[in-house]
Amino acid sequence: MPLELPFFQRAMLASGLAAMVCAVVGTFVVLKGLAFMGDAVAHSSLAGMSVAFLFGGNVFWGLQARADALMMKTATPLPSLQNVVPTLALV
Repeated sequence: MPLELPFFQRAMLASGLAAMVCAVVGTFVVLKGLAFMGDAVAHSSLAGMSVAFLFGGNVFWGLQARADALMMKTATPLPSLQNVVPTLALV
């Protein structure tokens, strides 16, 4: 049985913990309205990596420079969450 194997038990434990953490972080991201910002940073980072690769530079620094530039350009104060009613959504 697969459930008797130690590596399978560890994998199930790790996936359960990851699911709980992702649920909490995902709720925070949606409540703060940051979902589209994460998508924008991911896509601009890909562009930075591509440019760095084409010019023979370090891909990591290309990614970092492009993501930092986007974040500085679009950084705005976050709205207040005083009027948000905390809810628990079970899907």
